[in-house]
Amino acid sequence: MTLKQISAYTLLIRHAIQILEICYKSGVKVVTIYAFSIENFKRSKYEVDALMEMAKVKLLQLAQHGDLLDRYGASIRILGQRDLLKPDVLEAIDKAANMTRGNKE
Repeated sequence: MTLKQISAYTLLIRHAIQILEICYKSGVKVVTIYAFSIENFKRSKYEVDALMEMAKVKLLQLAQHGDLLDRYGASIRILGQRDLLKPDVLEAIDKAANMTRGNKE
């Protein structure tokens, strides 16, 4: 993945966080973020691995801020074909999802 692509994905993540904040302040109760489609697996292995690593890092960062997620009542749920993901990515997904499982708002 090129530096330009990495920068673009990083910017997308930053914008998604801003959108989530706006949704929360506006009273939106449910937001779905479509992050990775099955079509993305047609990319090069290098690019798929880089995207998965970025997702893992961001999910682990979210998990480190569990108190913030709890305060906002955020619940992380991941849908899709888990069998396509590497074990370390699944571990990060499960950690973020499990820590917010009790949040209902």
